[in-house]
Amino acid sequence: MQIFKKDRKYRIIQSHPHLFVTTDNANRIAMVDTGYNGKHQRIPFNETKLPGSYKYHIILWVGSKYFNKIANGVEVDLKNMWLKFTNKPCINCVQSIEMSKSGKICKFFKFFCIHGDLVTIPVLINGQLANGFVDTGAPETGILRARAKKFGIELKPCASPGLLVQIQNQDIRFGKQSALVCLKKSNGVCENKVNVECGKNDPYKSKQTNKALANLRVSPRIDCVIGNDMLNKLSLYYFDYKNRIMLYKKGAVGDMAYSF
Repeated sequence: MQIFKKDRKYRIIQSHPHLFVTTDNANRIAMVDTGYNGKHQRIPFNETKLPGSYKYHIILWVGSKYFNKIANGVEVDLKNMWLKFTNKPCINCVQSIEMSKSGKICKFFKFFCIHGDLVTIPVLINGQLANGFVDTGAPETGILRARAKKFGIELKPCASPGLLVQIQNQDIRFGKQSALVCLKKSNGVCENKVNVECGKNDPYKSKQTNKALANLRVSPRIDCVIGNDMLNKLSLYYFDYKNRIMLYKKGAVGDMAYSF
């Protein structure tokens, strides 16, 4: 099944809470998810925040194992609302961050690798160097519960509903807490109120915490998830999976989360 072509621009339908784009098939739309390193699978409409006009579309959840076969990089233009898969570096991006080695899952024989690579970058949590997992499938930036104390964050019980993420077999609730998360070399690309996963015994509890991500055997270990709330503070970004670098240009998109 081919739904994308290299160097072709696809219209961004939604950039928050998830990154949805058009495809080469008029009846199919795709959630391009850098946090998913599989190929693709269908997801039901009721697990999205899409407008009702897309209710009868086939919705695909597309991961890096699939789109890295098209090209080495993914460019997202949030100012003009398009996405493309390309090997050409982003010429309008003005800043760069070298990706952490922990995201390189397929180190040698890429063709035989079961999973695709991930995007992990150095970030700052309360001024301390941390490893951030960039996830265009995540609505908001959050610190893993298992890492909170490492950065001096006191875990408070979730006393209000907060944010509930329900997709596939996930049912994770988050509560906002005061912590400053910034892109390294950020020049102001920060979130000062971020999500921390609620505990299983909190008044408003998580059915799961993201132990799989916290316990992933990579080095450096993953400390937090960089979600679309922070990515939407950029006007342009590009993930170069081959050369392991993220290029970007600052420029808030504001409330422009949809393109019709």
